[in-house]
Amino acid sequence: MKYALLVACLLLTVLLQESETEDPKLPIPLDEISERGVMGKLGVPLGTSIAIEAQIIDGNTLRKKSTVSTYLLRVTHVDGQKLERTRDMRFGVFPLSFDFQKMPLASTHSGFNKLLDEINTQPLTKRERIEKKKDYVGTVVKLWCYETGGYVGTPDNLPEGIGGWPDTGFHFSPRLLVLKLVE
Repeated sequence: MKYALLVACLLLTVLLQESETEDPKLPIPLDEISERGVMGKLGVPLGTSIAIEAQIIDGNTLRKKSTVSTYLLRVTHVDGQKLERTRDMRFGVFPLSFDFQKMPLASTHSGFNKLLDEINTQPLTKRERIEKKKDYVGTVVKLWCYETGGYVGTPDNLPEGIGGWPDTGFHFSPRLLVLKLVE
């Protein structure tokens, strides 16, 4: 009988503790994010410098509104380790440390055309630009970068009188910031 009473008390204590824990659906306090950090899509905390291997892909092939006219990095390896599943990541280039002459990178179609204009001394024909794009898409690159991100999209609770516009819902959007080529 004593053991049954002890087990019942322990069970009641556990149940009461579980009911007092925070709802996992509640927003995380900013102080907690700053203190603990956030694990990124690539399995390392945001802001951690990593070496990746990735293939450049055309966002148009994903058939998503959010990736139209963009290029993404399909990450296959992080710090020499093959990922179980590839990750398609938006990216930007850190302008102060990247050598464009060694490996021009562009994250948008218009940015790619601008790079072509900067690299080539003679104007390119439309056909030449299409060929250069075909060469660019599918290129495998090894890069030093870190994962970062921010909130994008349209909030749900817009004030009255502010009309909605075509956009994605408000969400966190991760991306890679490319620092340099892996040498």
